[in-house]
Amino acid sequence: MQNGRVRIFMEKNKQQILKWQEVKKDIEIRIILSELKAGERLPTSREIIEQYSVANVTAIKVLQALYKEGIIMKSGKTATYCVKPLITTTLKKKYMNELKQDAEKIIAQAKIINADYEDVKPIFDLVDEYRKDLDSGK
Repeated sequence: MQNGRVRIFMEKNKQQILKWQEVKKDIEIRIILSELKAGERLPTSREIIEQYSVANVTAIKVLQALYKEGIIMKSGKTATYCVKPLITTTLKKKYMNELKQDAEKIIAQAKIINADYEDVKPIFDLVDEYRKDLDSGK
């Protein structure tokens, strides 16, 4: 059973992710992974509705948020969107910062519950496995 402090800490750090934020994040990750490249047409609002099973208002909000952040740009009157060049580095930095913040939360939670090395070793193993993949060029 969790003690009260841990439960309160975990509740305070939970983030409610709305559907439009999930879709936006997925599109950003597709850009980072070069599934969507600079200059390519992005999914239209209709395609977003079909691909993600969301309402029209959600698809429009996703595109507006991406445009507002400078991740996409409008291409003429056709309402198609293109990825701005060099945005991938910015997105990678954004997500690396989020990962760092998540890691800091995990460490803080481990400290609250007085976790020992054996408790956190699986996390270190994941990081070490990723480092090996990077070193081998995967």
